[in-house]
This record gives sequence, C-alpha cells and structure tokens, in this order.
Amino acid sequence: MSQAQEELSRIVRLDRVPSRGMDIDVQASEAERAALARRFELLELPSLKAAVTVQPGMGGVWTVSGRLSAEVVQACIVTLDPVPQSIDETFDLRFAAGAAGSSDDPDAPEPLEGDTIDVGAIVADHLSLALDPFPRAPGATYEPAPQPADAKPNPFAALEQLKGRLKGES
Repeated sequence: MSQAQEELSRIVRLDRVPSRGMDIDVQASEAERAALARRFELLELPSLKAAVTVQPGMGGVWTVSGRLSAEVVQACIVTLDPVPQSIDETFDLRFAAGAAGSSDDPDAPEPLEGDTIDVGAIVADHLSLALDPFPRAPGATYEPAPQPADAKPNPFAALEQLKGRLKGES
C-alpha cells in the first residue's frame, strides 16, 4: 500500500461505475488530516473535503474531475509563525489503460493501472499542488545576517562588478 493510500484512500472500482458516472464525496477524517499534515509538513489541516466525479468515456478513457476545499496552516518561511490558508481548487484528469506515462502531450491520459482509481490519492496530490510553497506571515521580511569583517569575500562579487560595468558600456 502506497503512502497516499494509507493517508487518504477512496478506491473506486471502475466496473461499478455506471455509464452516467459516479459522484464521490470525500470528507477527510481527523486521522487522515493528521497524516496528510505530517506528509506535507503543515502545522494543521483543520478541514479537507472534495466533490469528485468519475466518468467513463470513449475508448476506455476515464475522467476524474472535482473541486477540493481545505483549510491549512503552514509555518511562515521567515518567522515560523502560523500562516492560515484557504484552498479552493478544481481538477480534471483523464486516465486510460495502456497510456504511456512519459508522453510529452499534456492532454494525454494518465496510465491506468488495474481496474481501480484511488480518488483519495488524487485529492491528496492536488492538495499538495495547491499549497503555497513559500508561506509568509503578513509583514514578515527576510534580512540576511550581516557578514563579519573577517568573512571570506563572495567569489561571485567580481562577476557582479564586471556585469555592472558591461551593462554600463552597452
């Protein structure tokens, strides 16, 4: 069992999806939210829910689309203070048996392994993509520490000076 399946798993057997599609309501439990918070290094994950539709299509292509909403609390990258964030994201994926996983075509379906799709893992993946990679508390600024007088000179300082002179000549 993969890590995502242990954290938030909602397996959909494709042979049980009607031709009109299937709606799945994902409400992450407290334990699932705690596991995802650890995985994504969040201070808190107070809520996570998603409304997902699994729809069969032509030629064995399956569409998984939905909207996820979450309340997350991350640590500020400067002060480590809590930074709350509301997430409201939509997603739309396509899967097909035998699809090439390394296609350069962004519209190519994802490979479908077996006869199931883990909707919970899809929700967890899209949560991770929606997180702010550099959360910053309001007013938090980064000031580099002053260099001691006996510090080694920056090896790139000469290049910066040369670059500045070249810009002045053009």
